[in-house]
Amino acid sequence: MVESQYTQPVHKTFSFNEPSTFHRASEQHKATLRAIAENEFSLDHLAQEDQDLLNEALRYSGVEVHHACVIDQNARANFRAFFGRWAHDRNVRYHPTHGFKNLLDVKGDEGERNEWQKLITDAADYPYPFSESEVLPKVVPIDLSSIQLQDRSDSTARYTSLPSALLIASVAEDNIVERKDLKVDFIVNLKMKRVTSLTLYLPMPVSVYTGISLRELKITYKFEDDAISDRNVLVSMNQTMKGRIWLLFRPKLAVLTKLSYVECAEEAVRQSYLYESIDAIRALGQD
Repeated sequence: MVESQYTQPVHKTFSFNEPSTFHRASEQHKATLRAIAENEFSLDHLAQEDQDLLNEALRYSGVEVHHACVIDQNARANFRAFFGRWAHDRNVRYHPTHGFKNLLDVKGDEGERNEWQKLITDAADYPYPFSESEVLPKVVPIDLSSIQLQDRSDSTARYTSLPSALLIASVAEDNIVERKDLKVDFIVNLKMKRVTSLTLYLPMPVSVYTGISLRELKITYKFEDDAISDRNVLVSMNQTMKGRIWLLFRPKLAVLTKLSYVECAEEAVRQSYLYESIDAIRALGQD
């Protein structure tokens, strides 16, 4: 049994990934957040039916509960570059206050698990090339003002949009992909009013440097209702990247990540990161 008594961590420094820290932002970062809100946080261009559906589906789907829950992550990464191939397995347990530990490592004759390691970055972060996630994958937020309905059936509605500028706000200078190069498609279950899958992808290849291009980038998130956290949460992420170096080499990365929720000892947030951000940015106007 994992220890369940802990105090929810208090974040003392600003991070674009943590809406609870937005009030700690510098004036420059606050201006960035307000500009994002002004340009992105409206669904008024859509039909009222779509507005009502999306306000609920995007608010309560893929809720990040890592501040209150113990989470196991199992990942399998395959990388091919030049003339070699590598595979790497990762199985970690995340704890809101203890940090994380590698469940693949054992010590001693009795199979004692290794010790908890403290986090040095945000617990949840976007996968490469947008950041270097140390533990948990973060769901890509959507630019609400860019959403367009693709098609609707009796059971689902499909939408397309741009990713939110929140995706690259913390890595704008180092990011190898511009937001305008990307698209986000997502599916909403009409009965549940929840997003079931969301895919960030690169519609066209982009040149990164002279002779180096990113030919494919695709990250697909799957969401389900979870009994442990009593929230709709991320359960898997499938990422593929393919590039080209001059005409000879075509490196490829494929990562499949699965998440399971062990226990939740404190009250978890009820809204998605996007809607937590909307509320936190609006609160800045009252400063």
